[in-house]
Amino acid sequence: MGIGHEDLRNRVVLSVLSGKPVRIDKIRPDDKEPGLRDYEASLLRLVERVSNGTVIEISYTGTSFLLKPGIIKGGSVTHDCPLSRSIGYFLEPLLMLAPFAKNPLQLTLKGITTDDKDLSVDLIRTVTLPHLQLFGISEGLELKIRKRGAAPLGGGEVQFLCPVVRQLKILNFVEPGKIKRIRGIAHAVRVSPQFSHRMVEAARSVLNRYIPDIYIHTDVYKGEDSGKSPGFALTLLSESTTSAIYCSETVSSPGVTPEDVALMASRSLLDEIRARGCVDQKHQCLIMLLMVLGSEDVGLPVPPYYLHTTSNNFVDTSGRTVLLRGVNLSGDSKFPAGNHSAQLEGFWEGGEKGDVSFVGRPFPLAEADIHLERLKGWGMNLIRYVVCWEALEHAGPKMYDEAFIDYTIIVLRKCKEHGFRVFIDPHQDVWSRFSGGSGAPLWTLHACGLEPRNFTHTGSLIHCEYPSPEHPDPKSFGVMTWPTSYFRLPALTVFTLFWAGRDYAPKCIIDGVNIQDYLQSHMAEAYGHLTDRIRDAGDLLDECVIGWENINEPNEGLLGADCLTGTLSHQTLKKDLSPTPIQCFKLGMGKSQALDFYVFTKVGPIKNKTVTIEPKGIKAWLDPSQEPNGVSTRWGWQRDSAWKLGECVWAQHDVWDPATGNILETDYFKWSRSKTTDGGSVKSQDSQFSSRSSGKKQKVDFLTEYWLPYWRKWAKRIRQSHPEAIHFIQPPLFSPPPPMLEADLKGRVAYSPHFYDGLTMMTRHWNWFNSNTVNVLRKRIHVVQSFKAGEENIRKNFQQQLALFREDAQNNLGAYPVVLGETGTPFDVDEKRSYGMTHGGLHIGNHIPQQTALDASLNATDGTNVYSYAIWGYNPAHTWEWGDGFNLEDLSIWSIDDHTYRRHVKFEKLAKAAREGILPSVMVGQQEVTSEEVQELQSHHFGAHRTRTGGMNCNDDDSSTQEESLDGLPVPKALVQPLSTSWEFLVDGARAIYAFCRPYPVKTVGRPQSIMYDIHRARFVLLITVDSTDEPARASGEQRQNHGHGRKHQVPTEIYIPLTTFSSPPTLVPVPTEEDDQSASDPPGTAADCPHTPTESKHKAKKMVDDASKNGTPDDSKRTHSVQEAVSRLHLAFAANRANAVAGQSLHLISDAPIPLQIPDDVLDVQIDVDVGRIEFKGQMVLWYYDVPETGRRTYKMTVQKINPHLGAKERSGSGHGCVVM
Repeated sequence: MGIGHEDLRNRVVLSVLSGKPVRIDKIRPDDKEPGLRDYEASLLRLVERVSNGTVIEISYTGTSFLLKPGIIKGGSVTHDCPLSRSIGYFLEPLLMLAPFAKNPLQLTLKGITTDDKDLSVDLIRTVTLPHLQLFGISEGLELKIRKRGAAPLGGGEVQFLCPVVRQLKILNFVEPGKIKRIRGIAHAVRVSPQFSHRMVEAARSVLNRYIPDIYIHTDVYKGEDSGKSPGFALTLLSESTTSAIYCSETVSSPGVTPEDVALMASRSLLDEIRARGCVDQKHQCLIMLLMVLGSEDVGLPVPPYYLHTTSNNFVDTSGRTVLLRGVNLSGDSKFPAGNHSAQLEGFWEGGEKGDVSFVGRPFPLAEADIHLERLKGWGMNLIRYVVCWEALEHAGPKMYDEAFIDYTIIVLRKCKEHGFRVFIDPHQDVWSRFSGGSGAPLWTLHACGLEPRNFTHTGSLIHCEYPSPEHPDPKSFGVMTWPTSYFRLPALTVFTLFWAGRDYAPKCIIDGVNIQDYLQSHMAEAYGHLTDRIRDAGDLLDECVIGWENINEPNEGLLGADCLTGTLSHQTLKKDLSPTPIQCFKLGMGKSQALDFYVFTKVGPIKNKTVTIEPKGIKAWLDPSQEPNGVSTRWGWQRDSAWKLGECVWAQHDVWDPATGNILETDYFKWSRSKTTDGGSVKSQDSQFSSRSSGKKQKVDFLTEYWLPYWRKWAKRIRQSHPEAIHFIQPPLFSPPPPMLEADLKGRVAYSPHFYDGLTMMTRHWNWFNSNTVNVLRKRIHVVQSFKAGEENIRKNFQQQLALFREDAQNNLGAYPVVLGETGTPFDVDEKRSYGMTHGGLHIGNHIPQQTALDASLNATDGTNVYSYAIWGYNPAHTWEWGDGFNLEDLSIWSIDDHTYRRHVKFEKLAKAAREGILPSVMVGQQEVTSEEVQELQSHHFGAHRTRTGGMNCNDDDSSTQEESLDGLPVPKALVQPLSTSWEFLVDGARAIYAFCRPYPVKTVGRPQSIMYDIHRARFVLLITVDSTDEPARASGEQRQNHGHGRKHQVPTEIYIPLTTFSSPPTLVPVPTEEDDQSASDPPGTAADCPHTPTESKHKAKKMVDDASKNGTPDDSKRTHSVQEAVSRLHLAFAANRANAVAGQSLHLISDAPIPLQIPDDVLDVQIDVDVGRIEFKGQMVLWYYDVPETGRRTYKMTVQKINPHLGAKERSGSGHGCVVM
């Protein structure tokens, strides 16, 4: 028998796509009915109709034909399919052709919709189309089933819509994953509806044994839409954690019961799952074709800087796994330049006039190289770049600050020069500066009908007005009180309007649209404009700016509230005044309320009193006089007449009655009201299986109904200018992301949750116990079960909690990388002991508790988690007095005051040694202090005078201080000249550096399997998994060299080893910083957090001269000065220009290391053991070369050990040494 008809459809498709003619002969020449069948001839005619210039010549006998392809034109086409084959036979080849047409295709096919020979329209809609979406064919791709038609008479009709694509995305899909859900459609036409239910029950009887997440939709058609013949069928599909889809289908036939159909379909699905793979058998041909068309032969090769997101990792173009670790830059960007949250002067005026400026954030341009080089020297390669909405659009709706955007582009270019990958963080806390946090401009609150100037009077917390606008005392503001503002009137209202105004506040119309659309469109467009500008600047997108978040720490507002008289389900914190939602409403209308007051203890929040708030008639709502006739005289919008100013919006929507104070609908926000999103039915993971509502009330699903639709709008806008952007998915705190389709993700996402040690954050103390917070909040375990005691158990507990994030990603997103968007620890612990506020200044400069806490959090990203992360944060304007400048937060890992204090320590020791006449000469780094300077030092009595003022805020009376003197004491020139060592440059100003400056594999041939770092022993262990597919891409023309069992290559694994911990002994020189009577209960370490750095006895200061290096001199001086004294003395001593210091210019710029850092290759003092390959040293990088196995998988191990980590240190618990270069 002839074989010309075999694979006829594929041969036709390939001919049309390649533009090459094809002749097919021997089409059933010996058959009783030789030649083409009616359905094959019909397919050829259909190909002619969707193309232009195609010529098909069929022989007289029909046993051969010649196809001369033309151009695929697309357009609108209607075709009647013969009843010998179903619609799926004709639709399959068109799926391969339509994306490459000149115009979008609108194809209507009529005939049989389901048979036992071809893919049914249900399978194509639920399985085939998602496979096309993997290749970037998504916008406008749709299959509509208008009528169903069973065999033999048909009568069905479908419409297929397909967009045009310029280039297919390249697919890298190698992990099948594990099955996480099963879905299905049981349809019946012209038979009893019970047939569908019987199929569902029978299928569940088989599949429920394996997985509980099963949803099979029953689809019953009657009347005209049911076709001309009776029939029923069951379509099943399963989806894996990596979005692999397997499918099966069984169609009714005479004598077969619905139960038989279900059992056959279920068993067929299980067989498909058992076969594994990333693509099921029915779709392998389609996927292979699209992969060929998406290869480098027909598509553009990715540039060398491109970063893939695949197989749970970031992967570079050579195939190496990339870890991204760095900082948030910065918390300073929450406020206009020169401002912080405690500053009341100009606060309201700047917001109302919109004339503030964020130019100069995150740091002055003159400082950019210094800060970025420091971060790079710490081994960091990632920046989460903070940009608040207010910074872009503070002047009013659609009035963008082009000067700030220009400045941002310049800073981003600096980031690129220093080798950083950046993703943009549209940052907010509690919505806005003017509602107690940061983020949105003031006009957004006016748009919501609120009057921010009255917030403090009505129970809200504004730092600069705390506790009252009339008598502000911002230093009395409670630590970590600001997050409770999420549950006060402004944030509750605005977030509800932002996410769900159409459903819950339909009267709130402004400029002709609901407030939800108004706010969402303005926010998305503001950042879209920023994206446009960065794109137009050139050479930044993908090379430096790799992606975007959509909103930092989104909050649900009132959505999902079970009632209005109690605590919201998503309220995880109670501290200070804690109003219920109805109390917030009443306070907002000027009514007095008695509120519970909570204090936070080691066992959680405890109510200790009741406080009455008296607004005295002052309302939180905008006065109608601000908008005569509904028109804003300041911002220009037109408010709908149904939205009354001066009244609570929730009263206007009949939630409560201000006249009586009664609640009218206590569960108003509990139930879902969502009818439309994006103009159609609510889109969820299962929307393709169900279009009919059950009619029952359902609780609000915030993530699926509101967060996800906005994310889609956001992503669409960003992709207009940044098509290859990686979208960093961040749901509300402690919540997993919603299930998301690959059509939305497009292969370019990362999961970016946040994690903080809540107990340390709240108590401002590193405790001996902790809890499993994430599992408690997700209601997986009881709070009693979450208790963990002892440092080792706490560290394991943190790692276990963070392991959930990988599970979140796998279950709801797919095999995408996890990036911890924020983590960190507070530095103002134990009543600011590190700032000299306790024990007579004994612990000033000592960050050991903070180091322990931060190491525990960052250690959680190691182990088998192996996450990327961005530490919160690096704040160039941090001071000991005001911390990060935001609501008394204090998490910055660098401070100008710590930088200055380290200079003070060196100065003090130098002067003391000179006073005692024990040093014939002194070296600072490698610079000698001249004999004249030493004599001058000896002639002064050091420390006799103390200055009074502290911090950066020095009095004008001090302006007469000389450039190089302190109370008459000369400062050696070496101390105001550039530092001579990279080590000192990296350490000065750093806080808990030995926790965050840690070794890790930056780029790995293979995949990091496990990371272990012990900061106390200075020991690092890395396990890497390598298999035969991990051979790095070679440059063009490079030849493979075979060496034994593996393949030799020139692309190494790169491991960062910090010199601050692992440098050779001559780099580090100690000076004591703690007293003999230090409590043995203190954690072991040093004032510079350096428990494993070579040190002398804590009672001795090493002298930098040969004849004195063996004999220490007791240091009996007592350091009892206050933080203000220490900082003031240093700023006076090292300020090159007093006016600049007062203006906020950073003093360290005149005394930092030359840029870029020059780090020698022999700087590391380590012993490295590897079980395979060879190593090389390159500055702080260790390059590890090893063979990739020809077959199979192997695990390689590297151990890095600091040589003699305790050289010269006394082995005594509680001893502490300051590591300072002298």
